[in-house]
Amino acid sequence: MVRQKFINKRKNNSDARKCRRIATVDDRISVIQTEPESVFYEVKKGDSLSKIAKAHYGDMMKYNIIFEANKPMLTSPDLIYPGQV
Repeated sequence: MVRQKFINKRKNNSDARKCRRIATVDDRISVIQTEPESVFYEVKKGDSLSKIAKAHYGDMMKYNIIFEANKPMLTSPDLIYPGQV
């Protein structure tokens, strides 16, 4: 038991010495691939995801991109309501 405490204490001291050797940390972040900025759209009466996709992407079949991006708020691509953003 005493031997185990000595080994643990020695190991912890070694870890502490390693931490003291770090002078600075480089915390700069470089973004290699940028994402397009988010666009917010308020749903209006008569809208559908395919209609919104046609207006924003030029292809109504890209409605699933909008659905996937808004999945926390949408349960089905067919269920959107005026006023949703």
